[in-house]
Parts: sequence; C-alpha cells; structure tokens
Amino acid sequence: MRDSREPFSSQYRSGLSVGISYSSLTLQKYVRTLLTERRCIPKDPVTLISEDHVRAALRADKGDAAQLSSFTTSDCVQKGDNMATAVTRVQIHFQQASQQSQVSYVVKINPCRVGAFSEEFNHMIFDKEIDFYTKIAPELSSVLTAEGHDEIKVPRLVYSCMQPLHELIFLEDLSARGFEMYDRYKGQDEAHVKLVMQELARLHASSYILQTRLPKCNLTDKYLSLKKDWLNMSGENKQMLTNMMAGNYDNAVVMLRKIGGYEKVAKWIEENAQNCLDILQKQITRVPPFEVLCHGDCWNNNMLFRYNDDGTPAEVMLLDHQVSRVASPGTDLSYFLFTSVSSDIRRPNLDSFLTCYYSTFSSVIQAGGAEMPFSMSELRQEFPDKMAYGLMFSLMILPLLVTDPADGPGAEDIVAKDTKAKLKVWRERHFTDDMLKNPLVRTRFLDTLDDMVEAGVIS
Repeated sequence: MRDSREPFSSQYRSGLSVGISYSSLTLQKYVRTLLTERRCIPKDPVTLISEDHVRAALRADKGDAAQLSSFTTSDCVQKGDNMATAVTRVQIHFQQASQQSQVSYVVKINPCRVGAFSEEFNHMIFDKEIDFYTKIAPELSSVLTAEGHDEIKVPRLVYSCMQPLHELIFLEDLSARGFEMYDRYKGQDEAHVKLVMQELARLHASSYILQTRLPKCNLTDKYLSLKKDWLNMSGENKQMLTNMMAGNYDNAVVMLRKIGGYEKVAKWIEENAQNCLDILQKQITRVPPFEVLCHGDCWNNNMLFRYNDDGTPAEVMLLDHQVSRVASPGTDLSYFLFTSVSSDIRRPNLDSFLTCYYSTFSSVIQAGGAEMPFSMSELRQEFPDKMAYGLMFSLMILPLLVTDPADGPGAEDIVAKDTKAKLKVWRERHFTDDMLKNPLVRTRFLDTLDDMVEAGVIS
C-alpha cells in the first residue's frame, strides 16, 4: 500500500487558511492562534471531509484508475460510542474499467470541540493511531505470519490527513465483512472474552518478539509515537484531563450514596479523584519482565466481532489504537475484564481467562523462538497489581451503563471543560430510584467495587 499520509501544509486549504505560515510557528502556537480567531471551525466535524479527501482515499485503496462519481456520509455509531474523535461512514460510488462500483469507509475525524480536549491532545492521538496502523501493525503481522499465525486483527488504514485541526483517518468498513459491536450493556460472555484474551495475547507477544529483535534500541525508540502519552501531559492539559475524569467520577459517588452501604468506597473515590492521572501513571510504569505493546483503551466499544452462522463469535478486531503504549499486559487485561464483563462471568472464570491468555501468549513466543518473559504464576500476581488501572476507567464507564442509551450523556458532556457542571445536570434528570433497580448496577458496578475492596485496591 502506498504511503497515504497527507503531510502538514504551510497554510490551511479548503477555506481554512488564515494566512499563517506553519513553518514559522510551533504546532501548539499555531492551533492556539486558530482557536483564538475561531475561524472556520465547523459545528459538525463531518463537514471536514472534502471531495479531495474522498478522492484521495479511493485512489489509495483502488488505484489511480478509480474515478469518484459521488459520496454520502451516514452515522455508524450510537450515542456514547466514541469520545475522543468523531466517527462517520462514507459511502462512495465510483467507476473503474467502465464498471460502476461501491465502497464504504469508516472515517475518524477531529471532533472540533472548542474548549474540550486540547488540540495538542487531538493531534497526538491521531499521530499515534496513524503510526500504529502504518508502521507498527505491519511489523507485528510480519512477526506472526512468519511463524504460521494470522496477521494482527486490526482494520486496514486506507488514507489519513494530519493537517492541524483537520485530522482524518479513513479505515476499511469492517461491517462489509460482517463485523459488529457487541452490546456494551450486556457484558461479554465466555466465548467473546476468550477471543479477546487470545487477540490481546497475540498483540502483546508479537510486540515482545519484535523487541527481542531490536537489541540495540527499545520499541519506543523505533516508534517515537509510543513515547507520546496523554497520561504524561503537564500543566493546563493535565489539569483539564484531571477535571474531566473527576467530573465523571462524581457519577459513581452520587450513585453509591443513593444506593447506601458504600460510604467507604465513595470516600476513597472523592479522595483520589484529583490524583487519578498519578494513579494511572504509576500503573503504566514499565517494570520488567512485564513490558509489551498494550492497546491502552481495551473495552467493549473498541472491538468488533464477526459471527458464525450459529451465532457464536468467530473473530475479533481491535480498534482505536490511539493511546497504545509499552506497559504491563495486566493493564489491558484489567481494563477489559472490569469494564466489559459482568461479575457472574468474570468471577468464576477469571483464572480460566488468564490461562487462555497465557496459552496463546506462550504459543506465539515459542513459535518466534524467544524465551518466555514471565510464568503463569507471575501473571497471576501481576493481574491484581494492575487492577487499579481497570478501576479508574470502570468508575467512568460503568455508571453510564445503567442508563438507557438514549438518555446517556454525550461526548460533549463527558469530555467538556465544564464536565462536572454538565454531568450534574444530567444526573439530576436521569439518576432516579428506578434506574438504581437496574440489575446491571449489581453485576457490572457494585460487584466490581466489591472485588476492588477485597483485593485491597480500595482501602
């Protein structure tokens, strides 16, 4: 595939130019100037997709002979499915070799939320995700296929644009191959969980093998985007992210006080809300031998499944690699198992899930001719050590799962600068006594907190 990444331009095109030379300013100063002037920042980020973008994506995928006839956009996610970016589907009609054809892509777009996530943050996550798809994933797949394994299960990147405030990523539309998102409100069953555990193991193991073949440098030296991490932000950016997360933690506190009997947990959350980034930074600190490439945001909404005719899950694709990092595999496992699996499935099968992960991990490591970095017993010890990582994200995600999807807060509420105030208004409308009778309150939320107390994570 050709290199389809569009470089920075010295000025904005398509009506976005403000007469500023990019080469004379840092990215941060550049976007601040644009934000200050507030010119041409659309209310609907989908309007950032131009005909030039669509034509470039089509030719990158189908070749120069493909001629664009027309295109339309349509929603492809539900409310609450995506927070960091806007996502839409582009459906294209084109002509090639005198034949009319169609193709669709899923496009991730800068969400254009003035006053929410900083442009420094937005630009970073697009840069990281593009690097993953164009540089890292192909090497991981090479490691796997060389030893007779399938390629890493991720969507194919078709085209990308990295103009500041205009970032776009065109990805293959996996729905065309029968992939779909599992209902996040249900909690994944054994069959789904084991597929995810196996694919996480393949991701982690192939990255470890790749590291062993770079004796003179680290993965983060070869792939510099891995050194960029939203958890390492400082100053205003760190405080903005802290306030955003703390505003979401208020949901958990209010819910617990309505339920009663969880004052100790509610107090712990309140005392640690402003330290949330420090807790997460400690959890991702690299400590040998648990150093692999992690997804970083591994929960139900960042994966799609394909099913057999009898309805059993056959394959999983991992999506949204915008916060990938080198860290302990325990962070991915904890995040996934506590945000995406109900207690009635997780508790009796936890060791079976870890064994499933370890079996796949070891098979890839052995096929690649590397030595196992850790034993099964060491993994069993590492998992509880990284439960705090899963906890801090569970406290944001799980309180939202007991509400009707149509009533849940939107991304503009969850990632806003005034998150606390917006979510307070939302809670006053939707945190009712009837809502607290939802059985998910126990199996998805309270049981997770009970497990954290029992493990000593909450004390």
